[in-house]
Amino acid sequence: MFKKRSIFLFIVLLALDLVSYAQEVKVACIGNSVTFGYGLKNPENESYPSVLQGLLRQKYEVKNFGLSGATLLKKDTDLITKQNSLKR
Repeated sequence: MFKKRSIFLFIVLLALDLVSYAQEVKVACIGNSVTFGYGLKNPENESYPSVLQGLLRQKYEVKNFGLSGATLLKKDTDLITKQNSLKR
């Protein structure tokens, strides 16, 4: 009886472990115009969050929350944290 329970528990834990591997890790790139990709011909493909997505591949979901004109100084953090796009 103990052996059957142990095998069942092992299978359940293995299944839970496999489910956790299937989930994507989410990465949020928050910053200013450099993060946004300002000045690039194709920011959707050339900004560093896009390049990072290409390097990390499928297990990661990289989002670009760059705001052109914003800086990450202490006085400007309200501007960045109140963006509607961060509420996704």
